[in-house]
Amino acid sequence: MKHIEHNLRSIKRRIMMRVWYSYALSLVTRGGFVYGLALGGAVALFGRLTHVAAITHNLLEVPLGSVPSYVWTTITGALAGGEVLTVLVTLSLIIMTAGALRKLRDLFHTEVQTA
Repeated sequence: MKHIEHNLRSIKRRIMMRVWYSYALSLVTRGGFVYGLALGGAVALFGRLTHVAAITHNLLEVPLGSVPSYVWTTITGALAGGEVLTVLVTLSLIIMTAGALRKLRDLFHTEVQTA
């Protein structure tokens, strides 16, 4: 009798492992997971390549009307100075943030329509 109970527990464990594997695969294959992973990597690289407090301080020192031109001159200066990786990480951070916000908007927009 113990042998049968052991086999039943083994079968249940195998079934549940397959259920958990399929659940993990369904989470990984969603677009939000990929956006989150890429956005997290871009944020980590951005934090390693730049000094975020200095960026905030510099942006707060610039008058509000000249912020776009300041950002543009900073980006072109970084490209001219050879900091291509920093500019690419910053652009990927902006693109990934916009994509994640669009996905969230679509998610909430369809959720509101179905309710």
